[in-house]
Amino acid sequence: MGGDQDRLTVKRFIAALAMLYCISGSPLSAQQDDLRRPDFTLPDLAGKARSISEWDGKALIINFWATWCIPCKREIPLFNEIDADYDDADVQILGIAIDTAENVSKYLQTTKMSYTTLAEEDQGQQVAALFSSDPLVLPFTVFLDHQGRVFWMQIEEIYREQADVILSYIGKVKSGELSYEQAQLQLVEAVQASMPAAATAP
Repeated sequence: MGGDQDRLTVKRFIAALAMLYCISGSPLSAQQDDLRRPDFTLPDLAGKARSISEWDGKALIINFWATWCIPCKREIPLFNEIDADYDDADVQILGIAIDTAENVSKYLQTTKMSYTTLAEEDQGQQVAALFSSDPLVLPFTVFLDHQGRVFWMQIEEIYREQADVILSYIGKVKSGELSYEQAQLQLVEAVQASMPAAATAP
C-alpha cells in the first residue's frame, strides 16, 4: 500500500475511533486532517510573547489547565515527574492556563511547577480550538512528536501509565522502529489497556 493510501486509511481509522471515544468520554487520538501542530503565540507569566516554535525538535506535552480545575491541579505533580524523568529523551512540557496570569502566579507561589506555563484566558481557549473543534473540557492534553505532529489528544485527566505508553510510542517513531501511521494504529488500544483500574471504576 502506498504512503498516501496508508495516511488516508489511518485518518479514517482514527476518525472512527475518535467518534467512539468521544461518546464514551475516553481518550481521543489525533484526528486532524493536518497532523502538524498549529502555530500560535501566547504570553508567559511575565507577559513575554512565546511562540510554539521555541519547542520545535522536541516531543512536547501541551497541557491546558486552570487554577479552578481540580483534576488539572492533580496533574501538576505528574507532569513535574515526567519533566524530570524524560529530560534525556527530548520531551518537554508546556502548560497553557485558561486563566489569568495573576491567578496562575498566585497559585504557583505555593505549588511547584517545573515546566513553563503560558496564561491567557481567551487566547488560550482559541489555541485549544486549533487542536479540537469539540467544546473545551479541562484538563485537555495534547502530545506532539519530535516532528511537531499531533500524536495523541487526551480529554480529561491523564495518568502516568497512559503518558508512559504514549511517550514510548513517540520514542518508537523517533527511532524508526514504527512509522507514525503504524504507531497511530496501535496506540488507542495500548493506551486504553494501560488505564489504571481506579480510573475505570464506577
